[in-house]
Amino acid sequence: YSDEIMTGLLIPSRLEKRLYKIFLSRTHIENPYSADKQKANKKVSNFLNSERFKKALNRMDKSLESRPDLSLSQLKDAIQEIEFKRLLTLLAHDHLWTSEAGIPPLTTIKTIFKTPVKGSGIDLLLRMMKGKEKKILWLTDESGGVVVDLAIAQFLADLGHIVILAVKEKPFFKKVCLADTRTDPVLMNAFENAHFIHDRTISKNNLVKLLKHDKHLYVVSDGTSESTNLLLMSTTFSRIFKEVDCVISRGPTQKRRLIDTH
Repeated sequence: YSDEIMTGLLIPSRLEKRLYKIFLSRTHIENPYSADKQKANKKVSNFLNSERFKKALNRMDKSLESRPDLSLSQLKDAIQEIEFKRLLTLLAHDHLWTSEAGIPPLTTIKTIFKTPVKGSGIDLLLRMMKGKEKKILWLTDESGGVVVDLAIAQFLADLGHIVILAVKEKPFFKKVCLADTRTDPVLMNAFENAHFIHDRTISKNNLVKLLKHDKHLYVVSDGTSESTNLLLMSTTFSRIFKEVDCVISRGPTQKRRLIDTH
């Protein structure tokens, strides 16, 4: 699979799914990439919890020099926007969890924070972040990056937004799945205070009631064990997709990732 991705020769997704299922049934290995995924998550977790990263994240430098006349309220919003964008830039640097190098030096982290955040949805995303409470569905991708997803989701939850993180029902290569949330120490700790939605056929009324609880961080399975396919999603995921104010997905574009909102 990795060789095909590197060479750019892709097999049809339906065949890919069949081959993957054959491998699982023959080997009886439920989660073949489990060790690799846990290693990547641990690496990012160590980075985000390091004093070096925290120091870089909290440095203002010249970020507000061009906006000297801000009120206290505007200054608070500007600081939140800076932190939010800095967290987003981490998604464009997957070497943070794919390489064997240690925690990068302070200057490198500051350079990472200067990565421009592009995509058709970034302006909408910033307006939504500063506005009233919104319901947000965040489609997680692969392990490693999911720890950054969680940091951003927690940031939005602390602002009062409701964030629902979607994972795979069953293991699918390095995608984050429900099994990972129960076996990976990093994810178990990160999801400790999250509410898991296990009902695959939840009604609209029950979903609305559920999202009115005091919880701001939720986890739901998309009901599949393959690449995103809206035709095969569970009833619960489909209802959430319709009820939320914003759906966030991201995907690779060569060496950078775009943030798109729909």
